[in-house]
Amino acid sequence: MGTDYTLLKRSTLKELLEARGVIASNKAKAVLIAELMEGDRAAAAAAPQMEGQNNEFTAEFRARLALFPEPPSTEMFNRLFADVQEYIMARGPPGNQQARERAAT
Repeated sequence: MGTDYTLLKRSTLKELLEARGVIASNKAKAVLIAELMEGDRAAAAAAPQMEGQNNEFTAEFRARLALFPEPPSTEMFNRLFADVQEYIMARGPPGNQQARERAAT
């Protein structure tokens, strides 16, 4: 929700809305911005609130990103993002990780 859509051109706003599956022709810039912000709010409300996992994801992603000698390509960046997401999901909630460690000893 931190995106400032007012700085974008009308054509860019239309592309963003169309990428979300919304018909954006013949609409004023203010209407396009309102629809984008409404979509952002709906997405934020629908997203699960897993702050612990977000922090864990960020730490893991940054650790793996630091292994690259130079900034990765967009394709590699997306692959890294997906791999970290898959890794975090496979591990499960942080409490489960501690239980698995205790069971292994």
